Amino acid sequence: MQAQIDEIAAITTCWHTDCGYRPPPRTSPETCPCVPKAAAITAARRVADELPTRIRWFPTGDGGLIAECFDDPASIMFRSVEVTVIDVFADGTVWALGVDDQEHQWPA
Repeated sequence: MQAQIDEIAAITTCWHTDCGYRPPPRTSPETCPCVPKAAAITAARRVADELPTRIRWFPTGDGGLIAECFDDPASIMFRSVEVTVIDVFADGTVWALGVDDQEHQWPA
């Protein structure tokens, strides 16, 4: 999982097709909402270390990262909650959706 997060952390240019910063000139990574933010990368690394098994990570297009369970596994235990989605926001806040459709959030 850390390798996927490393790849996402390496994104330094505007990439999202719906980004308001397109067309060029593109802005700095700090101001472009597409580029994953440092707080999100740090939080995603902590989350990945807590997970009992690997799941796929993706950039969200708004400065964060998301890990989603698909079929393998269909859900995962995270902080004593069985979840299907873990979203790390640009500010490092962690949000997860439980299999019971309950939302869970932890501060940055």
